[in-house]
Amino acid sequence: MTNFQIADETKILRAAAWNELSEAAKKISPGTTVKIEGAYTKEGLNGIELNLGWQARIIENPKNVSINAMQAGNAQEAQEKKIGELQEFESAKVKATIERIENGKLHYLVCPDCGKKLEREDDEFMCIYCKQKKEPDINLVIGMTVKDDGGEIRAVLFGKHAEQAISLSKHEMKKLLEEKPTEEIIEELNS
Repeated sequence: MTNFQIADETKILRAAAWNELSEAAKKISPGTTVKIEGAYTKEGLNGIELNLGWQARIIENPKNVSINAMQAGNAQEAQEKKIGELQEFESAKVKATIERIENGKLHYLVCPDCGKKLEREDDEFMCIYCKQKKEPDINLVIGMTVKDDGGEIRAVLFGKHAEQAISLSKHEMKKLLEEKPTEEIIEELNS
């Protein structure tokens, strides 16, 4: 089983993919638009959840989709709020400062051509979308705690948003990762 989140303009939902779909869900990069067919809903611990069983299928980047699945709501129309005022599943603008960078990998390996996550095969990497062996590129993923005068919350930023938050490009991070252990880079980012 693989747990993940999906979002549209109205809500963010927890989803669970089972069996063969578990592997397919793991291969989808954050921010990818998907169409899910044949899934069912059920009440979970935190509200309604989407379950992808044997009848379900995931279609990546379907045609005729008008929203970006990771833009839960229109940022132009989102109301500005303090962290302490946030409600589950709402879109809001928050002005906060980075309190600290959390421990984590800081990156994941992607195909330099299509940007999808790569699969490791022995000592090489295969892009299942391009159907070719590739020299991996990286995409940044930064977990952090952000704070305002209303409270603090954990946030995870990907790609360009992560690069902007830490003022390092993915190329600069790649060089740092070759020179230092991840823990040391995080310690430097927090100092």
